Amino acid sequence: VCGDLHDASITAGGSLQVAGVVGAGGGEVVVGGTLEAEGLQPGTVLAGAVRIRGTVRGCAVTATGDVEIDRVIGGSVAAGGTLKVCEVGDALGTTTELWAGHT
Repeated sequence: VCGDLHDASITAGGSLQVAGVVGAGGGEVVVGGTLEAEGLQPGTVLAGAVRIRGTVRGCAVTATGDVEIDRVIGGSVAAGGTLKVCEVGDALGTTTELWAGHT
């Protein structure tokens, strides 16, 4: 997808690459393979693996495999495999949960 995805429920049997922000608007994004995007906004994401080259804000992200995210603010991220996050939280002390299957 060559842009942002907002207010959508998305189901993909394979991988999904978005050259923008995925904003599920409270909807659900289900990807059987890898989800790659520039950012995520509120919603639920279930995927085989997740790579975000920007900020994940207020999402519930669950992946059976590895997760790599630049910045997470609020919400929760659970990875069945390795979890790599460069920056967690914000100056407001927003509650952010991280879970990993491997350390």
